[in-house]
Amino acid sequence: MAKKALSAEAQDSTLPQVVFKGDFQLDVNGEIKSGSEVAIIFDAERLPFERSQDEKGKSAWTISAFSQFAPGGEVSKVDLQPEKKKKAKDAAEETLLKGVLSVPAGSREAIIWFLNTGKTGNEYYDSDFGKNYRFSVSPEIIETNGDSKPVKKPRAKK
Repeated sequence: MAKKALSAEAQDSTLPQVVFKGDFQLDVNGEIKSGSEVAIIFDAERLPFERSQDEKGKSAWTISAFSQFAPGGEVSKVDLQPEKKKKAKDAAEETLLKGVLSVPAGSREAIIWFLNTGKTGNEYYDSDFGKNYRFSVSPEIIETNGDSKPVKKPRAKK
């Protein structure tokens, strides 16, 4: 099931972020919450092997993020897109890719891995050596309105 690549909210950097750095370090900025969204920032230099081009010399490769939310979630895929350049002189930003994952209500764990493929058909994974990257998900907060009736919170978009 494909998810949207980047929401307007993610572009504003208001979502929690999981940052996969080029030196294979990870940063989690904010809290991953059940029933919300999380932005993925991925440095393409982590998977530099597939860089095929089409007949016109344009990029013919992708890096996709796959996710599964436990318990019992389906595997979802989002193709990561280049982060919009703020300044053309910042070459480091050119390798950053972004995407947004929807965290289903009731999730307790996020499981994430990446695939680099292209025109050659070769596949390269970034999956923490087959273990996949795992992150805790905070429970959805249900507010009450004083009458002990739950107040509906907006759900993540599908």
